[in-house]
Amino acid sequence: MSHLAENRLIWTYMPNGHPVGVVTGFRDEAGGVVVEQVIRWPQMRSGSLLAMLEAALEEVWRLEAPYAIVLVPAENSGLESLALRMGFEPYAEMPEGTWWVRYRPC
Repeated sequence: MSHLAENRLIWTYMPNGHPVGVVTGFRDEAGGVVVEQVIRWPQMRSGSLLAMLEAALEEVWRLEAPYAIVLVPAENSGLESLALRMGFEPYAEMPEGTWWVRYRPC
């Protein structure tokens, strides 16, 4: 069984004109953006994941979303450190992980 999702946001990260990753998400009822998937190609250089996520966050702000949220899987200290580095704050813990939020800069 499969389903078709509507109204999804998809950003392809293309530094130097070559795609190396994709970020997907959707707008929630309050207008914020929920990040669903972060996919990076194997050829992406180390350290460029931060650049890809920063570019996606710029697109979120360009949409005038009041916030962005993302679920970091449980016990993933590397992604938690990355979320903190990008200015996200934890706001809800669940068995599958922690939801992090970053509010739009004024």
